[in-house]
This record gives sequence, C-alpha cells and structure tokens, in this order.
Amino acid sequence: MSRCRCIAMLGALAFCALFTTWATAQNPATPGSTAPGATADAPSDGWPKDLDRLTNLQQPTAFQRGKGGYLSPIRLGLCWLVFLGWIATTDWVNRDAQQLEGAYYRWNTILVASFMGALVVVWLLDSSIMLTLPVLLGAWLAPVGLYVFRRNSTVGDHEKVLTPEHVRFVLAPHLKRLGIKITVEKKAVKKAKDAGPPIDFNATAKATKPENMALSLNAKDSPGFKEAGLLVIDALQKRASQIMLDFTREGTVVRYQIDSVWSDAGPRDRQTADPLLATLKSVAGMKAEERAAKQRGKFEAVYEKAKYRLNLQSGGTKTGERAIVRIDTGAARKARFTDLNLSAKQVEDLTAALQEKQGLVLVSAPTGHGLTTLISATTASIDRFTRNVMAIEEASNREMEVENVQAKTYDAAEGRAPDVALVEAIREFPEAIVFPEVTDGKVFGMLCEQVNEGHMIIAGLRAREVGEALLKVLMLKIPIKVVGSTVTAVVNQRLVRKLCTDCREAYDATPQMLQQFRLPADKVTQFYRPPQADAAGKKKAECKSCGGTGYRGVTGLVEVLFMNDAMRAALANLPKVEPAKHVDYLRQSAQKAGMRTLQEEGIVLLAQGITSLPELKRALTEKE
Repeated sequence: MSRCRCIAMLGALAFCALFTTWATAQNPATPGSTAPGATADAPSDGWPKDLDRLTNLQQPTAFQRGKGGYLSPIRLGLCWLVFLGWIATTDWVNRDAQQLEGAYYRWNTILVASFMGALVVVWLLDSSIMLTLPVLLGAWLAPVGLYVFRRNSTVGDHEKVLTPEHVRFVLAPHLKRLGIKITVEKKAVKKAKDAGPPIDFNATAKATKPENMALSLNAKDSPGFKEAGLLVIDALQKRASQIMLDFTREGTVVRYQIDSVWSDAGPRDRQTADPLLATLKSVAGMKAEERAAKQRGKFEAVYEKAKYRLNLQSGGTKTGERAIVRIDTGAARKARFTDLNLSAKQVEDLTAALQEKQGLVLVSAPTGHGLTTLISATTASIDRFTRNVMAIEEASNREMEVENVQAKTYDAAEGRAPDVALVEAIREFPEAIVFPEVTDGKVFGMLCEQVNEGHMIIAGLRAREVGEALLKVLMLKIPIKVVGSTVTAVVNQRLVRKLCTDCREAYDATPQMLQQFRLPADKVTQFYRPPQADAAGKKKAECKSCGGTGYRGVTGLVEVLFMNDAMRAALANLPKVEPAKHVDYLRQSAQKAGMRTLQEEGIVLLAQGITSLPELKRALTEKE
C-alpha cells in the first residue's frame, strides 16, 4: 500500500466525524406544538432552567419534540462516494508519478491537502448540499485534472489518459458485454523499462506488521526500487529460480539460474547495481551498507497477482561482493513422490521404508539440484496424521512447510546451535524427526542415537551421488558400524533439463549409440535434441515456449539404495585408497546390491525423448 493511500484511509475517520456533524446540523430540532386543551405553564426561573419540561415527561403531548431526520443519508452517501473516488484517483496519481519518475511527493501533498482542506471548509460553512458537493468535487477533480494535463504533455499519444481515444478504449470491453460494439485502435503497451516496475515488494523479515510495512515503504521510496523491480520481473518472466549478482570494482555481473543452469543476464554498472542491491537488502531486513559480512534476509514479491517468496543472501568475496536471490514459487514445498521421476517400484519400496517405526533415510542432492523438493516429498510420505513429526530448520532459511509437521528453529548468528534445537525437539517426544541439511557431526551422531531409541529420521546433505553421501557421513566421524546399523535407505537426485516439446527435433539413433547405451534396436530408433542450425549455418526462429534454449522445465534422475547385508559389508571393508576412489567403490557396491544408478536412469529419459545426450552428459559431469 502506498504512503498516499495510507494517509487517505486515515482521513476516513475524520471524514465520517465531520460529515456526521454537518449532516446533523442541516436539520435542527424545531419545537413541537402543545396538545389542544393543554395549558402552557410559564417558564420557571429556578434551577434547572428546563425544569418545566422535565416535569412534563409523563405527558408526551406537553413535551417539545423536533421533527427528527437529523442525519441525512442521501447527503452523507453522496459525499462518501466523492471521498472513495478521491482515494482511488489519488493512489493512481501516486503510482503513476513514480513510474514516470515525477515529483510524486509534491502531487501527494497537493491532492491530500486540497481535499482535507475542503472537508474542514465544508464543515465550517454548515451550508446546504448544493454548495458543499461542488466544493468537494472541485477539491477532488481540480488537482487530478492538473496532474493529467501536466503528464499528458510529457508522454506519447498512446500513453495519454482521459483523452477521447483512451475513454473509448477503456469503455469498449464493458460496452461489448452489453451488446454495444465500438471500434477502437489497439492501445500500445508500454514496456516495463519505460513504465516502471508493476511489482510490489512486501517485507516479511521483521516480527511485527508495522516494522515490515516501514521496510516496504522505505524500499519503494528508495532510488534503486525501479531497477530492482525490473530485475525481478525479468527473472520471473524467464522462469529463473535464482539471481546472482557478482560485484567487482569495475562493474556487476548478473546471472540467472534457469532450469538448474546458470546463464548470463548482462552486466550492470555500479551506479545502477549498488542502489538496486541496497533496495533488496532494505526490504529483506538486512544492512544495506554492510558489504563484507554474511547476511541473510527474506521478503515477498507480488507480480501479476501471484506471490513469490524471495530469500536473499550476501557476503564478501575476493573481488567484492556476491548476492544471491532465490525465488520460491511454492512448488518445492508441495512436491510429492508422484511429482518426481521415481519408478513405481522405487516409490513403493521407499514409502514402505518410511512407514517403519525406526530407521534413518538419508536424502542427498548437489547444490541447486532440488534437495528441498526431495526432502519435502520424502517427509510427506510419512504418515503425519498418526505420527508426531517435527522438523529442525535454520530460522533464516525455512523451507519446510509440509502439513502436520511441526517446526523447531535455530539461529546460529544469535548463538543458538542446531544441536540445542534438536535437544529441545527430542524433549517433545516426536516419533519422526526431519533435519533438512546436516553439516555437523555432533548433530548427525545425535540423530543416529534417536534411531536406536525407536525414531524415524530423515536427514539431508549435499552430495552428488549415493556413494558420496555415505562417504560424507563417514567424514563427519560417524563410525562405520553406526552408519551400517542405522541407515536404512539413501536417496540421491540430480536435475536434468527436459527438451522443449515445441521445438525439439529428432535424429536417427546409430547402432554404435544403441550398443553403448544397451538399448534395443527394435524399440529405440531415434533420439531428440534442441533445434540445430541448417547446412548454411542459419538458425531457426527463436521458440517462444523455451526462449530459444531448447529446454523447458526439469526432471529428476533419482537413485535409491536400500541398505542390506552386502552393502554393510562393503562399508566395513572400504579399501585403503584415496577418498576419491571410495566413491567409485561404493557406487559399484550399490549396483551389486540392486541399485539402478543415475546414468541408467538418464538413459531411460534419453530413450523416451525427454532429454538430450548433451544435457545428460552435462548433468552427470558438471561441478558444483
């Protein structure tokens, strides 16, 4: 809500008080007549002065009455309609002046002061509606008309308002519903870069609503609001999940993560990027002037009637500062196994493992490959209506919102360690505990102890495959015997981009490729890829669905390992080689234990035409 609208709504109370008094004053009480045959006594000079009226309370015919009708609903209603119109147009002037980079503070003052002054004048005049209504209309429409005249003289013809063409354009769709058709020219749509950002930033980092409102208003009034809004809008339109801002002395590099892949979004100069970041930090409840220390914050963006949660983190680097904005559409928190690329067998076996009374399900994924989504889907597979489930999360990075799952938070920046929150959670006797990302050996050891106490544990960590996930647990100094006895299943996910179905093109599968991927030649005859240039090197027209990338959306490559005696024996017999070879050894052992690897899952997607061979190679070989 704009500052002008806030002022207007606060003035509503003053309006009601003034006009109730004014409308009452238009019908003063008039003395009533005395009933026939009644004798009017001489007025008393005693105290109180109206003693003669008070003594006649039992005689209604002798009591003086007014005509009634002291409050005029018609008069008050007309003035209330004028007031509502003033609120709407004043808010429009405020927003329009900001988009046109005008002196909106000055126009806010003119519109508010003129109308509020008219309210006071009307109340003091105590005159009829024939005079007061024109006064209010003049105080409302004169400043608005002046603003429209001034703005129309500075914009193009297609942007002018209240012109005959503009009125016809606005009325046309409404008249069409009534069967009246009028011909209008298509109104040119103003680009976002010129019109200003049609987006709102709402602060959510503070504990109270007034504090958050203050942050929101300050951000909107800041010099970098326009550029910050345009940046977020551009990222949303391009389906980006993250925005990265890398600040150096020379300038700022902007990147978007679209479908799990980072792409360049163009440079920014420091004169533009610094106020932009200051605006984002301000609305996120962070210190705008702090450029070296690590900070985290959050806020909400409203664009085209949709709400998005944005999490901002920043910190110093060797060359300057890096800020990352994560855009949360809510899809990750609502994910279920049926939404992921798991086979029916994997879903059945993993759900059965989660229904056990005790055990530890280890969930892993590399950074940027959907760990939150996988954790949420895994948690949602627990029977949360008959079992008490509790999640432990960092206060500034809360992402778990699964129905019937309680949350216990910790804030390391304020000295509240994760193991303290875990102890508090254990004291509430949950039957299942979810720890979305474990990085501390002490915490993981405590979780293993809870398994032995009869609890189901879901623990997340960053790893590229199942073998690496087990190895990272051992690197937290958890004994191999404890890992083998507590871990019941390990799940790992890698995101891969899906080919755009509107522009993908098919090509023949060669016998060598089919042999390499061990695919049957009678069932797989072709693969798919993004559109390629022709023989002359000319590229096809850019696809509107994917923006010319050839990919739209992502899906998961998911491998699930269920711990058995063979896998426990493999853990106990880790060869004394360098750690990098331990991952290969554990992968091979998992395959022998019946697990289908990420590579095998990827070949299935390749054969189905869901992804391409280059994309599969990228997803399986890229570094974090």
